Amino acid sequence: MNKINNSKSTFIPKGFTLIELLVVISVLGILAVGLISTIDPVDKINASNDTKVLNDVGLVARAAENYAASNNGAYPTTEAILISSGNLKSAPIDPDGAGTKWTYNPTYSATAFSMTATLFSKKSLAASGGATAFAKYDSVTGKQCIVAAVGTGCP
Repeated sequence: MNKINNSKSTFIPKGFTLIELLVVISVLGILAVGLISTIDPVDKINASNDTKVLNDVGLVARAAENYAASNNGAYPTTEAILISSGNLKSAPIDPDGAGTKWTYNPTYSATAFSMTATLFSKKSLAASGGATAFAKYDSVTGKQCIVAAVGTGCP
């Protein structure tokens, strides 16, 4: 005699449903957007560029001070003079390569000079207290600082 098996087999799904996958992907996307906005990679790049600019301003300032010490207090009137005299190996290059950030400002008939360069990070803008920020070296005060305007002296 044949026995009939009336028990139903149970089907256990293995894996995730499409809705579960979409929910997880959505949550991960929201977390990624939050993380990227917190890190602010553009400002991190600007901050690293600002560090290079500040270092370059200091390098040119030291080279100009060395030149003045060797030339009876007369400062160079161009970066080319600093390079040809051997006080500066090469002219600073913009971190972004655009060539528009640097300005070299000899003043007072080569008895003093100042050098400024534009800064872009949020930290630099906050330090200047304005909408723009410049790294500046002023030979009159002998200081390097961050200012809001090119004509502003270092405190």
